[in-house]
Amino acid sequence: MTMKNLSQALTLGILPVFLLSMPFSLPLSIADDDIEQAPLQVSFVPGFGTHPSGNVSVDFSVNILGGRIAEVRKFEIGSLFNWNTVAMSGVQLSGLANFVEGDVSGVQMSGLGNITLGSSASITFAGLANYTGAEMAGLGFAGMANIAQQEMAGIYMAGLANVNMAENAGIFFAGLGNYAEEEAAGIYF
Repeated sequence: MTMKNLSQALTLGILPVFLLSMPFSLPLSIADDDIEQAPLQVSFVPGFGTHPSGNVSVDFSVNILGGRIAEVRKFEIGSLFNWNTVAMSGVQLSGLANFVEGDVSGVQMSGLGNITLGSSASITFAGLANYTGAEMAGLGFAGMANIAQQEMAGIYMAGLANVNMAENAGIFFAGLGNYAEEEAAGIYF
């Protein structure tokens, strides 16, 4: 199995976990002009909480099982999952997964994985994997893999592999190997 195939397998293996844990009755995107501002959001599951529409940008978010909102600016915690449709900055903690459709800056920690569809300038910890659909910069620690679809820069440690579909720059530690589709500049272990 090549590292590119490994990246695809890891991505296809992680994404269904997130998709199965999220209700499909809610709209998958929110127009920026419809987003409310609030200091706090509390939800039991998406659609059942202080802001059932999810069209809110908050400083603090508490999700009893899981929650879906537009944006978190300071702190979010969820026992199972956190789902942000616009962005996340600050600290985000979950028992299973953090899923952000936009950009992330700050710290993310999850028992299973962190998936960011935008860019990530953060410190990420995941029991299984960290995945970024754009650039990944910062520190990444994963039990299995750190995966970036575009540039990857920083210090990354993975039990299995660090996989990048563009350029790597930084220090990379992996049990099996490190892979960069394009230019690789850095220190590899």
